Amino acid sequence: MIGLAAKRLIGPDEAYLYIPVKLTINDEKILKSDIGFMIERHKDVFIEHFDGEYLRLIFFITVEIGKG
Repeated sequence: MIGLAAKRLIGPDEAYLYIPVKLTINDEKILKSDIGFMIERHKDVFIEHFDGEYLRLIFFITVEIGKG
């Protein structure tokens, strides 16, 4: 069988997995990265646009993949 099992009951809204902030991709990390100046320069696309959040993430990941 493939899957997971808990050793004890996990209640509703109880955290069972913790991810350190330094391992997440967030706006602070994106703005401090190499592309931060591009996002600030093009606020109409990356901030004011209704898909700005996704565009920032896609742009960041694309640049990081390009770095190797």
